[in-house]
Formats: sequence, C-alpha cells, structure tokens
Amino acid sequence: MQSPTAIKGIRFLNADNWTGKACVQLMLPFCNLRCPWCNEGDLVLEARSLPSLDWQEVLAAISQKKQDMGLVVFSGGEPMMHRALEGLLRDVKALGLETGVETNGTQPEFVEYLIKQQLLDCVAVDIKADLTDEAYSRAVGVPFPVSLIVEALQKVLALGINATLRTTLVPGAISAEEITALAARLRGFTTWRLSPFVGGKTLDPYFKAETTFSQIQISQLQSQVETLLRS
Repeated sequence: MQSPTAIKGIRFLNADNWTGKACVQLMLPFCNLRCPWCNEGDLVLEARSLPSLDWQEVLAAISQKKQDMGLVVFSGGEPMMHRALEGLLRDVKALGLETGVETNGTQPEFVEYLIKQQLLDCVAVDIKADLTDEAYSRAVGVPFPVSLIVEALQKVLALGINATLRTTLVPGAISAEEITALAARLRGFTTWRLSPFVGGKTLDPYFKAETTFSQIQISQLQSQVETLLRS
C-alpha cells in the first residue's frame, strides 16, 4: 500500500540531534520556500523523480527499530505542506511511538491542529533570519510575511509542547547580533539549537563554497542564547 504522501527517504539517527534521542527521520517531498543555501534540493525541486518508499514497509522497518528508537520525526522538504501527515502520524502513534516534526513554521494552523489532536510530542521550528518581512523574504528566496512564523511560534509556546528553535548559521542570512536580539524576544522557549552551515549542493551555487561561523563563534553564541532564553 502506498502512503497518500510519498516518503522519499528514511534515516536512523543517534541522539546527537535536536531531539536528544535516537530517532527515525522520515523525509517528505516539496517545500514552499526556496532558501538559496538549502542542500536538500532534490526533495524541494526534483521530488517527483525520486523513488518513493512503500508506507507499510516503512512502518515495518520502524517497528523493528522501536526498542532502540522510540521517536519518529517527519522532515523534508516541508512536511506541513501535506495534510496527509495527520494519517501518517496516527499510524506511527499506533505503534506506541512518540512523534515529532521539523517545520519552517509557515503552517501555524496545521501545527496547532496536530498538537491539539495529540499527534505530536515535539516540534522543531526553523528560524532562518531576523523576524522582519524584508530579512525573511531575502533569506527564504520568496516574498514572505513573517507574521506566519511569529504566529507559529506563539501557538507552539502557548500549547506547551516540547519545542526547539533551530537556526543554520548561514553567512549573510542572519548575524550574531540578530540572533541575540531575537533570543531576548523569544523568552519562554528553552532550547535554540544553532548549527553550522554546510555547503555543497545548494539551490543557489553561490553558497556552494560559502564558509560558516567558526566552531568557537558558534559555541560562544550558543552560550549567549541559552543565557538570554533563561533570563
């Protein structure tokens, strides 16, 4: 049986990820943004040409691993583009497993609905730039109203779900000063994971050879962010 939303990839991750747990990551196709530094271009632009995994076989593989990996995270692409995600989450829940989603925050109403249906145990929301329309539109490659991101953040916080903020430190997209200023605005969240940018096969070839913040800079900034979120 093929799932109504095609699964394009499956990864088994150790605990060194935003969840802090060993987990299964399922990749869903397509995205409504065009971040120029995105290195999942195949999922974003060429998903129809990628082979799909049979959903029942995916569930069987997950079931075999559930003693070691009790969490399944839907990623992409942007998984919230797919209303069939609700059914996939219910199937995973039926196995007795926890569920999570990695989202760009552009579908606040759907995020709220899934949380209220008790279909999500944890959520990671990407923050890609300073929370202004101009900065965000430049960062995500399409004209974009940042009010949607703000709404998603407010809903996630208000509903009390285990939530992680994530930012890839892309040169020119967001600065250290913008991150610390945002951390002061986003008190209430307890975790904001900063990650180095990794070049390679990016949507815009310009970013292919871009360099990221140094590991020392990232560590210092991570410490500042954690202090501001707790204050």
